[in-house]
Amino acid sequence: MKTAALITLCIFPLAIFAGTHTATIVKLENSSVIYVPGENKLAGFAHVKYLDSVYHILPAAKGAKLENGYILTTGPKSKAKVVFKNGDHIFVSENTQYKIDWKRDAGTQEDPSVISLIRGAVRGLIQKDGPRTGMKVKTASTVLGIRGTDFFVTENHGTLNVSVIRGNVEVFDNESGKKSTNVQSGQTFTKEDKEINITAITKEDLREISKGLVVESKAGEEKPEVTKELAELETSATEVTLNDIKQYQPQLYKEISEKQNLKAMTSDSLAVNTVKILEEKAPFRAKKPSQSELDDDSDPYENYKFKKK
Repeated sequence: MKTAALITLCIFPLAIFAGTHTATIVKLENSSVIYVPGENKLAGFAHVKYLDSVYHILPAAKGAKLENGYILTTGPKSKAKVVFKNGDHIFVSENTQYKIDWKRDAGTQEDPSVISLIRGAVRGLIQKDGPRTGMKVKTASTVLGIRGTDFFVTENHGTLNVSVIRGNVEVFDNESGKKSTNVQSGQTFTKEDKEINITAITKEDLREISKGLVVESKAGEEKPEVTKELAELETSATEVTLNDIKQYQPQLYKEISEKQNLKAMTSDSLAVNTVKILEEKAPFRAKKPSQSELDDDSDPYENYKFKKK
């Protein structure tokens, strides 16, 4: 059997094996690869030893299933969007590696899935009370408990940023030994050189989030049955997004519905538009304080800290 056929069989498993936790790549901009756990001795497969395990490498493609233990790797000019069966979805930015895991024992409801952000940035929308409520996002030094929310996480060169657009995220810092930090809607959690800060989400934060939201994916490259499946997943993603906005931010939902035709919107356009609307009202990031400000007894960042209404 030819290698191309083998890759197709591996990358598009029968739907019966695609469980609740399996994600599907619905959009892909430029080339990315998938690390699949274990060796594949068939000709044509490259292998890599990574994170103390052996993986064989497959080219990513629309319709590809991200199964237990798979690692999706995007390049310098590559982005992706992956959607779960219920409509939960993740935008994967450039230069990102993320791994998805879930417990292998059937029937457990605790810790339904774990995303390990090895490097890069992802924006996720997780349905409240859905199959991934309680999902964890692991980074090099923290564990994030997702409570059903719209969040953005970036981990690069030892600096972690967690911005919450809706809902809340519980951040457990493995290094500080402190109790968990609850990051709420409109807040950004930053950890740099072990220093932790929580500030109001800024225009700069939102502009950074926007970079990964538009995935220029070419149409018509997959089989008709795959195209149909991707369309159904996109519909689910849109429904989850609209319900999430309506539940958490009814005023924002009203603003979006006044400016746009909701029936014509997709989860992508909703993601972009919510960020744009929030950016109009968000503060600018605080400049680095001068030495005179640091010498002052008052807090130079006071005006930029998140304040509850």
